[in-house]
Amino acid sequence: MPPSKRSITFVIREKKTKLISEFVFKHPWESIQPRGSSLVAEDYKGDVAGVARSYIYDCNVNGEASSTSYVFLIRVHPDYRRMSLAIYLTARLFYRDVTEADVQYMTSWVVVDNNASLGLQDRIASVGKEVYGMPDSEIIGAYRCLGCFTSEFCSRFPLPMNDSAIFRHVASPEVASSIVTPQYVESQFFPHDLKALFASPLNLGLFTISAKNPNTGVEEVMASIIGWNSGDVRISSFRDSDFRSDGAFLLCNPWFHPSTEGRAHFRQLLAHVCHSMTSKGFKFVNFFLPNDQNSAIQKMYAPVIQQLEKVAKMNVTWRARVWYVKNKTRLDMSKFSNIFYDPRQTLI
Repeated sequence: MPPSKRSITFVIREKKTKLISEFVFKHPWESIQPRGSSLVAEDYKGDVAGVARSYIYDCNVNGEASSTSYVFLIRVHPDYRRMSLAIYLTARLFYRDVTEADVQYMTSWVVVDNNASLGLQDRIASVGKEVYGMPDSEIIGAYRCLGCFTSEFCSRFPLPMNDSAIFRHVASPEVASSIVTPQYVESQFFPHDLKALFASPLNLGLFTISAKNPNTGVEEVMASIIGWNSGDVRISSFRDSDFRSDGAFLLCNPWFHPSTEGRAHFRQLLAHVCHSMTSKGFKFVNFFLPNDQNSAIQKMYAPVIQQLEKVAKMNVTWRARVWYVKNKTRLDMSKFSNIFYDPRQTLI
């Protein structure tokens, strides 16, 4: 007869690969997250009771070199819930990343109605404040994730008949980095290893659309977005639905010229990308777009989001949260109002 829950002593082990979750992972963790690490809690039989993983990376915060750790993939077996195991695993990762890796900040992305994760974060914040004197964590932005079938998107958003703009798929990590860096270098959590991100086996490249400047006649990039092969990470599914698909891709970190023409080019870019990816066998697309109405930059995407909502089968809001674990300097979201979303964090 197994011991009662109160008498169980868990063995915590560091493991790098093959965590048990809903993730259908086709690549070694180390090829995606070079500085990631995992903790696995095992019960008295040696079976997995809980897992958690963190991903550390150097980045810009408030325009200066810093570092952050993203703790994710926190899973606890149903038999061992309500035993504070998730808090313990998260706290262990927090402590190790701060003391051994000198991490300055911790970050998280959580769906707004994920009450379990939000409750866990609130408990961690309470313990951090009472025991370690940590400042309150802070919500720094919101993003909308809209998912739809590529076939339906392509039927609603056909390619322009007389399009003078030039669509490009940039596969070179060096070229892609040179385009994205000036667009996002002033953003919070802009990664220092951008070339490594574009060299990831899950990266699908940078997609751009260019047009000639009417004043100079010089071709300029008018809009861009990063593609990520989320179908190689885990199965996409809808709530209250039997639909499942691993033929999904993610589009994130959008940019367009801050003008009416720039937004029009951005819509054209999304159409080009979805038509192109559909021809390559992808069946489902997730758009991860800024949705913070307190930010002038992010409010520019509201008209695009309103259009995508008409075809979205999935429509959820994610919130970005920062924890001041070592560096107590608050993020200046008025000066650095944009956020770079690193898909190596949540692997959605």
